[in-house]
Amino acid sequence: MTRHDFGPSYQRRVLKRTIILAFFFFLWFVVLTLRLIQLQVIDYRHFREAVRRQSQLERAIVPERGTITDRHGILLGRSLPAPTVFYLSNDKEPAAVQFDRVKSLKKILGLSTKELAGIKNRVQAGDSFLFIKRKIRREQADRIARLNLNGVHFQEENKRFYPAGTLAAHVLGGVGIDDQGLAGIELQYNARLAGVEGRSLILRDANKRRYDWEVLKTSTPGRDLILTLDTTIQYIAERELEKAIREHAAGWGTVIISHPRSGEVLAMASWPTYDPNDFPPAERE
Repeated sequence: MTRHDFGPSYQRRVLKRTIILAFFFFLWFVVLTLRLIQLQVIDYRHFREAVRRQSQLERAIVPERGTITDRHGILLGRSLPAPTVFYLSNDKEPAAVQFDRVKSLKKILGLSTKELAGIKNRVQAGDSFLFIKRKIRREQADRIARLNLNGVHFQEENKRFYPAGTLAAHVLGGVGIDDQGLAGIELQYNARLAGVEGRSLILRDANKRRYDWEVLKTSTPGRDLILTLDTTIQYIAERELEKAIREHAAGWGTVIISHPRSGEVLAMASWPTYDPNDFPPAERE
C-alpha cells in the first residue's frame, strides 16, 4: 500500500465511518438508557407488583370459632381442625397437564363432575391459587400427601362440629364453608363467635412451587357463647314433638319451653329437623 492510499480522501472516509459508527453507538446507548429508565423508574411499580403476584399469594386465616354450650356447659357446637387441599398453578406447564394432576384426586376426594369442571376452568384461566377440596378428612389428606404431587398443598382450617347431631338444630342454625353464620344462633351471634381474620403469605420460587408460609397477621379466636337451653329438656321436647306429629299426621310443629319466672328459654324444638353438621343442604354434592 502506497503513501498515496493514506492521503486526505482516505482519512476523510475513515473519519466519516468513525463518526457514523460513534453515532450508532451513541444512539444505542441512549435507547438502552431510556429503556432502563422506563423499566426501573416509570414502570417500576408495575413490574414490582407483577413479580409480587407471581411469587407471593396473600390468603386469609379464618380464626377458630367460639364454642356454644347449654346452660350446664354441655357442648353443642365447636370448631375442629380440618385439612384443606389446594393447588398452586404453574404457567410453565400446559393447563391440560396440571388439570390431569388434580383430576387424579377425584376418587380420593369424591370430586363431582361439577367440581371438576370448575377446577378445569380455573386452571385454564391461569388462576394462581385454587381450592381442590376444603375441610377434608385426615385420612384423605394422608393418602394425597403420599402421592407427592407437584403443586398440591395443604393448609389447616376449622370445621364446625355439632356433637349432638340434630339436637337443637333450628336453634343453632349452621355455618357455611368459610365458617360464617348462616342461620340460627350462629348467624345471630356471628360477630361474637367468628373472631377476627388474620392474613398469611404464600411465598413461591421461580417455578411457582410453594417454599414458605408466612403469617402476616395472627387471627383472633371467637368468643364462646352459653345458651339458656337445657339439653335434657330439649331432647324430651323434640322427642315428644315428633311423636305427636306422627300420631296426628301433621306436617310440622314447634314447641317452646321457658322458665316461668325469668322467661329463659329452656327448650325450642321444631320439626322436621336437620343435621347442622351438613349445613346448608344447597352445598351438598
